[in-house]
Amino acid sequence: VSEYYRTKNLSKEEKKRSMAFISKLLRIRAEELGLSVDDRYRNIAWIMMKFGNMKALDPEEIEAGHSGLKNVSVLEKDIVDEYHESPIKINQEAYLNIMRYVGI
Repeated sequence: VSEYYRTKNLSKEEKKRSMAFISKLLRIRAEELGLSVDDRYRNIAWIMMKFGNMKALDPEEIEAGHSGLKNVSVLEKDIVDEYHESPIKINQEAYLNIMRYVGI
């Protein structure tokens, strides 16, 4: 959620770089948890789909008449609602998780 809002006004190229980075982090995390990771696991296409779900829940996008994907889960809605209630907290959690996997 944090990355969707951070990148929503950036160029397509910048968004794609961000999605590739997120994909890499999620794949590293999954491997560390002992999960099976194939080429489709949390790939860029999956990240793009999640960004489409975030767009469908974005109040600015809704107000502008834009739509995202239609099959948003209850969990995704809850996460976006939590972000809107406490964006600083969610951004800090995201930052800490990223730092954990980039080794800084």
